Amino acid sequence: MATQKGDNVYNQSASFWESYIKGRPSIPDSFFSTIFAYHASHSASFSYAHEVGAGVGVHSPRLAARFANVLISDIIDTNIQIAKTRLQSQDCYTFKCSSLEDTIDLAPASIDLVFASTMMHFTDVEKAARAVHHQLKPGGTFAAGLYGTYAQHEPEAQKIWQKLVLWICNNIIQKYGLDGRAKNILQNEAAGLDSVGLPDEWFHPAQRYDYNFPERSTLRDMILPPQYGLEPVSRAGEKDTVVRDVWDKGWFSKLGIEGLKEIASTWPHDEEDEEIVALWEELRGVVGQREVEGAWMVSLLLATKK
Repeated sequence: MATQKGDNVYNQSASFWESYIKGRPSIPDSFFSTIFAYHASHSASFSYAHEVGAGVGVHSPRLAARFANVLISDIIDTNIQIAKTRLQSQDCYTFKCSSLEDTIDLAPASIDLVFASTMMHFTDVEKAARAVHHQLKPGGTFAAGLYGTYAQHEPEAQKIWQKLVLWICNNIIQKYGLDGRAKNILQNEAAGLDSVGLPDEWFHPAQRYDYNFPERSTLRDMILPPQYGLEPVSRAGEKDTVVRDVWDKGWFSKLGIEGLKEIASTWPHDEEDEEIVALWEELRGVVGQREVEGAWMVSLLLATKK
């Protein structure tokens, strides 16, 4: 399958995905419990779940714990092959190399729950919403999570960490380019899941939650290099339920420099870049051998198909 340039950011090797899984958050049970409870309140069917943009099926086992069958799809064929190897011991999985937008070819009204993990900002949101609506059963659930950025709670450490993450984002831009699509990706991610609009004729009003944001602007300030003049975009519905300023300690952790480097390794970038190396040394000067408390900033979107 042909991919656009922006999609190749996560066209990576098996060793990268091993580092990715290690450096991503350990998602607390409360997160999936919220999703499953929401789904159960609108549907009695736990037959088919679909993890879209799944990479190597990182979260598919969590879905398989509740759903009889799980479809795993990703736009990168290499990722699908790695997922098959990782999950080959269970027969509840099926696999599809496809973007979310192209899963419009699935049988209509065939899926109970579509789960999108930290990937909606890569999509053409309008086409993605159409594909989700097409495949969901009436009463089915669209659940999207975004937990792409970690913030430290110690102000001085966070100040340097923010500069470091911004420079990594800039490094990625320099490597993969900042065409129109890349701009959309950055602007969508900076808005959390408010960037995902769901038409009223297709979905009941959504529930939108933000967890562990030190300030409303923290996500934007960490991932949108100011020199590009980009702003987040919001497509949240007027009737949606929006809950901000929620803190969930299940997403908290205490990390030293090595733990922070594990997080940074999940963003494909040039680790030998002189500015990045210098910022790590600056952060080490503040943190030393300590572990500093912080948390993943998390957005959750839940919606039911009409």
